[in-house]
Amino acid sequence: MLAVALPEIRSEFDVGHAAIGWLISSYLIVMAVAQPLGGRLGDQSGRALVLRISLVAFLGCSIAAIFAPTFAFLAVMRTGQAMAGAALIPTGMAMLRSSVPIHELGQINGLHGAAMGISAASGPILGSLLLTIGSWQLLFVLNIPLALLALLMVLRLRYEQSTTERAPVDVVGALLFAALLAAITAVLNGGREGLTETRGVIAVAATIAIATVFVVAQSRTAVTAVAWSLLRVRTFAAASMQVLLMNLVMYTTLLSMPFFIKEVQGAGSGRTGMLLGTMFVLMAVMAPISGRLADVYGRRLPVLVGTAAAVVGAAILLATLAEDAPPALMAGSLALIGFGTGTSFGSASIIVWPPAITPPASATFSPPPRRISATTSLSISAGKPAMLSAIVTSPPIA
Repeated sequence: MLAVALPEIRSEFDVGHAAIGWLISSYLIVMAVAQPLGGRLGDQSGRALVLRISLVAFLGCSIAAIFAPTFAFLAVMRTGQAMAGAALIPTGMAMLRSSVPIHELGQINGLHGAAMGISAASGPILGSLLLTIGSWQLLFVLNIPLALLALLMVLRLRYEQSTTERAPVDVVGALLFAALLAAITAVLNGGREGLTETRGVIAVAATIAIATVFVVAQSRTAVTAVAWSLLRVRTFAAASMQVLLMNLVMYTTLLSMPFFIKEVQGAGSGRTGMLLGTMFVLMAVMAPISGRLADVYGRRLPVLVGTAAAVVGAAILLATLAEDAPPALMAGSLALIGFGTGTSFGSASIIVWPPAITPPASATFSPPPRRISATTSLSISAGKPAMLSAIVTSPPIA
């Protein structure tokens, strides 16, 4: 939902495209790094308790963001939301999966994907509506009743305490992982001004140095920040790459289209909401259907069909994106992306974490490729890819 408001936030705080990108990338980086820690905290301290505390923290950060006096303060509150979400998501997913029979996982994942799709589909539409009647602060106001409702439901929850033994946490590895993602983001953001400049060269050198230290550190520790050994499982590796590709397509589209529509085409937030809503509506419709079909006919076919559809949709969008691009053509391309993402979501999630290799810790329920691709997508959107070259090189339309 916040994506449709990025141009307005950028204008109010008078920051550039690269700077506004950090409002999203900081959220994604924290989510990528902190989810394993948040999931483990839920396993060891009790999932219901962690859900309650996380919801209160998310609520507090949302209220504070409404009154943000500076862009830096707003970014910090978004980071706080991410820290709360990093505990909410894997803990909730762990509770869901542990309470569902294996033979129904496809259907349940499809319903979960549909719920995510519905919320995502309504987000751009609600966001554009709120921007029409008020300011971007209303998007954070909307979080308050939703968080309170979720908190009331969780307070009624009685979930058994986990007996998971306390295990060491690779804090150093997690911090290095965060630094590496931040450095990659900075390098890609620097592409707007050219990496031949001094700052760009320093950013590249720092990224290489951090990556080297991270790889060496991970090879010498028994407990790593990410379970890299799972990549040796061919099915897991292939499904993880599919997750990375799909999220790269989805997040690049989600984060770049609001700027393109407003600053290149000169249209309002209403068109942004309707176009992005088209993509997410198809996601919501196809997710449960795909999950049920996957339980009956297998999970590979939905993944292959969905991936192909999303890639074709993205290719059409990229090839036809121009200042005078017809909204109907853009909507069709976005619908194809939504169809493909929704079709493959549930099946790919199960392939990534099949019961045979899924450890009990809820920290494993959000594959790193998903967050890595999301962070990279944000960086690309703030940089200078072909899809956004018009935004970066053209002055804003009054």
